[in-house]
Amino acid sequence: MRPLALRTPTPQPLSAVTRPQIRVESLSVSYDGQLALQEVSLELRPRQITAIVGPSGCGKTTFLHCLNRLTDLHPNCEVRGKIWIGNTEAHASNCDLPSLRRRVGLIFQKPNPFPSSIRQNLHLPLKEQGMSLREEREATMRDALQRVGLLDEIDQRLDHSATHLSGGQQQRLCIARALALDPEVLLLDEPCSALDPMSSAVIEDLLHELRSKTTIVLVTHNLAQARRLADDVAVFWKESAAGRLVEFSNRDEIFSHPKHPLTQAYIRGERG
Repeated sequence: MRPLALRTPTPQPLSAVTRPQIRVESLSVSYDGQLALQEVSLELRPRQITAIVGPSGCGKTTFLHCLNRLTDLHPNCEVRGKIWIGNTEAHASNCDLPSLRRRVGLIFQKPNPFPSSIRQNLHLPLKEQGMSLREEREATMRDALQRVGLLDEIDQRLDHSATHLSGGQQQRLCIARALALDPEVLLLDEPCSALDPMSSAVIEDLLHELRSKTTIVLVTHNLAQARRLADDVAVFWKESAAGRLVEFSNRDEIFSHPKHPLTQAYIRGERG
């Protein structure tokens, strides 16, 4: 099969009434001088789930890490272009990085609870963010655990090690830890890939509930999951070692009427 040429999609502007929660303009990322992501521009709607899909190595995780500047932790990483989270330019030199990462929470592919008690997993970040009263931290912790459906399951084990929880419970704990800081945006990088189907279903139900208050950006290889969860879908692809955005639209358009030949082939399972 002949390789299909990529073309940069024209971002679909949002209406004046619906201002974007996240706006990305001409984003390019290089590691050690090697281009990994090239000229990505898009606008993400508030309180919606946007799924980022595409084959391995096309820049999905790099894009996600740019949104809360986790790219800063990579040596010799260069980020060009602009990202706005609300009215904050995320990569500006005067951006308050701790505040940005509180506003933009990140959930990794593999659950990463702190090697301490369940209680301390939530108390520590709250204390770090200036919540000095233990009673306030305790109430916030319980509310976050309740929101992810975990409190009733573990209420008698809050002082036990978080690493003794099941994989699905650990992932929900990590989501609760992020939610306790009241983020505007929640980034999730393949959050169900290491979980069994029942645990994955619990996470998906949780994301459906969270979308009413939180803007969610979900990286997934699971097209069925993207179809179930997403309001909008961004399709990334790789050309000459650099990831590109090839198509971005609402879920029904992407899955029922994709415009780009690569998207059409990917949705049909012929590419990627």
